[in-house]
Amino acid sequence: MSSSATTDRITKHSPEFLPVELVSKITTHLGPRDILSLRLTSRALKSKVSMRDFAPSFTYKDIELDQRRLETMDIKQHCPGGKLPSLCLNVDVRPQTPTEWLFEGVALRVKRDKACTAAELFRVTMAALHESQLPIEQLDLFSDALECGLALSAFLKLTTQFASTPVFSSLKEFRGKFSLHPWEREEAISEGASPPGGCNQDHVIKLLRAILKMSAFASELESLGILWYANGEDSRDEPKVQIREGDISKFKCLKKCSLRGLMVPEQDLLRFMKAVRPTAWTITDSFLSHGTWTSIHGYLTSADSPVTYYHLDANYERVSANPGFWYPPYQVHYNMPDEPKIEYRNKKMAGPYTLMRKGSKVKEEIRYEALRVQRKHAGDFRRWNNDKRLEYGPNTDYSFRY
Repeated sequence: MSSSATTDRITKHSPEFLPVELVSKITTHLGPRDILSLRLTSRALKSKVSMRDFAPSFTYKDIELDQRRLETMDIKQHCPGGKLPSLCLNVDVRPQTPTEWLFEGVALRVKRDKACTAAELFRVTMAALHESQLPIEQLDLFSDALECGLALSAFLKLTTQFASTPVFSSLKEFRGKFSLHPWEREEAISEGASPPGGCNQDHVIKLLRAILKMSAFASELESLGILWYANGEDSRDEPKVQIREGDISKFKCLKKCSLRGLMVPEQDLLRFMKAVRPTAWTITDSFLSHGTWTSIHGYLTSADSPVTYYHLDANYERVSANPGFWYPPYQVHYNMPDEPKIEYRNKKMAGPYTLMRKGSKVKEEIRYEALRVQRKHAGDFRRWNNDKRLEYGPNTDYSFRY
């Protein structure tokens, strides 16, 4: 038999030529590491070994909850191991009929129902956690929810309710999306209570201070992610609250911190960053209501900071020609000689608005300019703008920034 015929026969019997059904059957007898090795063998095998083949190696449980089950939820019966590895809360509210969107006020009512449902789901779930006293390792509060965030007032109660319980003593990863809901003010006034004051920047500062207080009972946290859904009022005045120099963090193991959609003054953001001190930073879609990014960049590149990685994208600052007049936020563009320029509609060329560095390049100086430019492709920009508003709120209208 010739060598070419032998090679041809071996090739035809190679696992790459097996049907998908047989490959899937083979993976049922393999562990996760062996499945990963099989996917790395060739592109053909990688396409035949799907993520579904990993499912038997993990245990999970879907629990369908309605109002009655929420009120009587016993978390312990679903956690025989004595701990809760992960908890993710999400919410969605849809009209009862496909044509209901056509009626005036339905979209606003759906948004309000979604926010109220999120607040109630959070309240009941946290009460069940408090009752169970089960330690939790990963907690996600509506970070993937669109047109919605957890009411900040509901989260602020968490820092006092769980201060003396072991529930978050083993927390390793925390992500959350937060917001101020305009109807909270209306409801407070109707009930004769004091309405929540301040604007977006004031409430973002309150959120960051609450995170610092949270470090007292979640000191083992390793990963932190914060998103802000801007559904409140904007203000050009000085903030009514601030992060003080004495506000400290008790996080002992924090490695990664992600901030998205924040509206915050420069000094408060800088004080928060210096307090939590992770090694990796991600800051995107945020703008400084007062100040510039100069000091933030200076901290990231300082030899005294522990930063070994950062990712900055689509951030903004206010540019004012004189103290008596405010301009809209201008986008930050980085001056990077080796990177291609972006051409905008007014023929202006600008550097990229994304900057990611790690390793030895982290401590290199960051040079940038804040620009107001116009996108060349209006259709693509409108879709991008709508996606941003769904995620970060109606008050983050990116159209006025270009």
